[in-house]
Amino acid sequence: MKNSKEVEVSTIKQSNVFSGEPKLKLDVMEKIYLALSVKSVKEMIFIYTLVSLRSGRNYNVFPTTEIATFDNKKDASIYHKTIEEVMRFQGKHIGVQKIREMMTEQIKEFNERVR
Repeated sequence: MKNSKEVEVSTIKQSNVFSGEPKLKLDVMEKIYLALSVKSVKEMIFIYTLVSLRSGRNYNVFPTTEIATFDNKKDASIYHKTIEEVMRFQGKHIGVQKIREMMTEQIKEFNERVR
């Protein structure tokens, strides 16, 4: 059983990536990406996302901040560009547009925190 203060960390492991296989796959409906920010500190790259997690058939109205950490610029770039593409793709959906409008204040606060 997890302590409520523990943070679940998920990693993407790749082994023997063959030519033509994707570097990264994301389920575009697992969460709604509301905002994205990148910070670099020395050799580390941190990609912050504000997301609304899916709960059954709905999405949580209290967004969550996630941080993905990279020590490789290429991998960070792949992840960042993929999140940007997911956000663009999701933004074409009227439901996602309404959720983003509803969470304007949370998006603003996120952007202020990650500056």
